[in-house]
Amino acid sequence: MLNVHLVPHTHDDVGWLKTVDQYFYGSRLEFILGGWCMNDEASTHYNAIIDQHALGFRFLANTFGECGRPRMGFDGLFFGRLDYQDKNLRLNTTNMEFVQKLIFSRASLITDMVLLPIFVENDDKTLHDYNVDQKVQEFIKAAKDQAKHFKSNHIMMTMGGDFRYQDANMWYKNMDKIIKYVNAEACKQLNVLAKLENADGLVNKLAMAMGVLQHHDAVSGTEKQHVAYDYALRLSDGIAACESVINEAFNKLLPKRQGEPTLQYSFCGLRNISFCNLTEISKQFFVTVYNPLGIPVQPWVRVPVSGSTYRVIPVSERTKGIPERNGSIAKSDLLFQVSVGPLGISSVHIQESNDNSNIL
Repeated sequence: MLNVHLVPHTHDDVGWLKTVDQYFYGSRLEFILGGWCMNDEASTHYNAIIDQHALGFRFLANTFGECGRPRMGFDGLFFGRLDYQDKNLRLNTTNMEFVQKLIFSRASLITDMVLLPIFVENDDKTLHDYNVDQKVQEFIKAAKDQAKHFKSNHIMMTMGGDFRYQDANMWYKNMDKIIKYVNAEACKQLNVLAKLENADGLVNKLAMAMGVLQHHDAVSGTEKQHVAYDYALRLSDGIAACESVINEAFNKLLPKRQGEPTLQYSFCGLRNISFCNLTEISKQFFVTVYNPLGIPVQPWVRVPVSGSTYRVIPVSERTKGIPERNGSIAKSDLLFQVSVGPLGISSVHIQESNDNSNIL
């Protein structure tokens, strides 16, 4: 499975299409490094680099105090401009990501060269330039093309560019659309693969709910509160309908012994905040994973658990503080890897062990 990490990206050039002062009109700024500018790294002298950083730090301290102090140090380095010969070599040798050994330190630095795609979607079907299907395919192709040049199955796609976040809400909504439309194929696929009868209405229930939510008041959040509740209810009902389709499809597609009862699958809708009641209170359970892609994948799966005799990773304090986790007893996430074929389904049996030497 390819994991695509979308990172909002823009920057302020100190002059280019606008003057230095014009860049600050209507901008919301975050101080990443804190220099007077983001200096060129090829033709500037180190004395000038130090001086302009000192000037910037002094300005931030005098103007904003402690809250304007930039973060110092790097966990990783990402950049997009390098010599074309070096870039072509790295593209052809799958070496766009590497560990850089620092000259004056024993430390190492993860270094990535990034590409800068820009995708803008119009998902209003009443308009002539509706382009969701086209943009979804372009996005998937761009992600696959970029992944060819990296050894990891994790890639970063920086979304944006110069001036793009002067209307930041539009860009964040655009990224939400990309995520939604690229991931919205599983329910329809399983309906077709399992050749279910009379399931089209259930699939369409979610499709219609998502269609309603493309209205500009739903997208921008300008609707009244009671309308927002109605939007949420429609979407929840659509998801529930689709879950019943997935349940029926899994029971039809997965092999069963003679006389084995129909299984009822539960869905962990809050797994992204480490909350799933069934996995937290159960000593053993099955996890079923569906692969909607046309290639085999080996994803890492995380489910919240209350026990510790698994391979677990702690739930962060920030995640524990999310209000929607109220009632969760999970302090750890169970982490395991599963292999799933193209358009395939895999089930894994999870059982807590009292023997610490037999940890999953």
